Amino acid sequence: MSNTLDKVPAHVLALAAKIETALEYDAEGHAPLAETFFAEHVLPTLEMTEEQANKYDDAKLDFADALILAHGNKSITNMAANKDLERTTATAKAGRDEIRASFDRKVMVRAPGSTEEKAKYGQASLKLTSGVGQPRGDYKRIKDHLNESATSVFGG
Repeated sequence: MSNTLDKVPAHVLALAAKIETALEYDAEGHAPLAETFFAEHVLPTLEMTEEQANKYDDAKLDFADALILAHGNKSITNMAANKDLERTTATAKAGRDEIRASFDRKVMVRAPGSTEEKAKYGQASLKLTSGVGQPRGDYKRIKDHLNESATSVFGG
């Protein structure tokens, strides 16, 4: 028997055992854990409630929304002054996660079912390395705002 797990912390091994016991695979090989698994098995070890964890996650998403809004607004100004600048990026740390914001002056897009491309001005995007960055309503509204602002500055 190998000793490869000897240096793995005991709490990780114990949690893995709980997860393994809880996993039940369907015919396609997917095994979703109960939605409450993390809250029941991990948060108590951190002395955190689910509400506290959710507030922390929300704060990171709000920070990401603020970063893309500020970056997009500043990018529009900088791109208007520098006609050769096509893309800008900004990065920030949020805890151990990294948030990367990018802003493109113009991208070519196709409508679903169409082969015709058209210009879309002010393409904003976010990448959160932890996977927390699922699009939310605020993020969509910010992206729409930046698209409209960029269109008024750069295009038709």
